[in-house]
Amino acid sequence: MNIEYKKKPLISVVIPVKNEQSGIMETLESVFKQDYQKYELVLVDGLSSDHTVEIAKRIFDIHDKPYRIVLDDSGKGIGHARNIGWKNSKGEYIAYIDAEVTVPRDWLSISIEKANNETIVACLRTLSNKDSFISRMNNTYSRFGRQKGEVNEISFSQCPVIKKEILEKLGGFDENLGMTMEDIELCSRLIKKRYKLYVEGIYASYKEPKSVKQSFSRNFKRGKDAAYMFLKHKKKKMLKFHIIVLLMLLGLILTPISYLFTCISLFCFLALFVKSFRRGLKYSSIVMAFISGLFRTFLYIGLSFGFFVGLLERRT
Repeated sequence: MNIEYKKKPLISVVIPVKNEQSGIMETLESVFKQDYQKYELVLVDGLSSDHTVEIAKRIFDIHDKPYRIVLDDSGKGIGHARNIGWKNSKGEYIAYIDAEVTVPRDWLSISIEKANNETIVACLRTLSNKDSFISRMNNTYSRFGRQKGEVNEISFSQCPVIKKEILEKLGGFDENLGMTMEDIELCSRLIKKRYKLYVEGIYASYKEPKSVKQSFSRNFKRGKDAAYMFLKHKKKKMLKFHIIVLLMLLGLILTPISYLFTCISLFCFLALFVKSFRRGLKYSSIVMAFISGLFRTFLYIGLSFGFFVGLLERRT
């Protein structure tokens, strides 16, 4: 072992999994191809009922890298799993990668050059070639992983590298959040504490939900977690958005009473559609932006329904 290798910081690659047998092999193989070799792997398993752990162990045995598998039987969600990961790590830096995400071989070497006591480094995102039309529509309006340089938010599907000391100071992820938005909530605290979020010009390949049902379900869960975010961080813009969706639905339901409600519903629908269309137009063709705009407006219903359900749950 040469002196230069010893001087390099150890990176703990944390991978939260639960029933990920279809994608875990591809994810791990992309990690083992890294040109930065001083790392360990921490697999946090949420009691998978499939062959995820067996596949991972088989791959671990092939490659000569330190690893540990930590069981998470709490059922508390992804934020808790991410916390278990960094708390059971030995590295000076923590690199997060989700199952079914793949990274280029220079992911760690490029990220570690810029990551430090005040900067968290993430990747750009690109869809897997195997993704469906529904996945591409989901991706069209996604705001994450589009912009290089300093940003205000990142998704942890962008495979960020963060110094462990920062997570210790902030107390890690908020475990009151369920299956979504734990990364967005952490970003809010990072920005308030004047840490920098930086996106490098390398691409992580990730996957979006492949069906309408999966997309609607994910947005409903996001809505419930958004309610917690609203109550914790007092984001008034968030409430205004969900009120518009509510007015659209109420106007539609009350249409038989008066055409006024029809106009209210139509106006709200157009406002939401234009919002989605304009975002989609930044990253895709007019046709795709139009179709995705309609699809996204439909998903807003699930998002807002989850938001108001979340408010009721948090208040009780």
